[in-house]
Amino acid sequence: MAMVRLDLQFEACLDLWLKQPTPAALVQLAGVDIKGLYRGSGFWQDVAPGKRQFVLEWLKSDVIENAFIGLIDAIPPQRHWIVDRLLDEIRELRRLPSRAGVHE
Repeated sequence: MAMVRLDLQFEACLDLWLKQPTPAALVQLAGVDIKGLYRGSGFWQDVAPGKRQFVLEWLKSDVIENAFIGLIDAIPPQRHWIVDRLLDEIRELRRLPSRAGVHE
């Protein structure tokens, strides 16, 4: 996600991630601050709203949830809690209105 902040070509990396997800990448992704991404705060404060919205939509996709579900057995059991938390946050994100451009 640092690529988004550095204004690098992150879209291609996200596409590659979808094609070849790995347990390590899933655990790293599970650490994303979705609330900060949604609000445009913290790590995401200086990221353009359109880019944040792109990442939000990517995270909300069924493909992401399915990748986590499909690889959960390959993730160390002591890390399952972080995956469960991310999946809960993704489900909550799907219920929220789109508003990546609004700062709180």
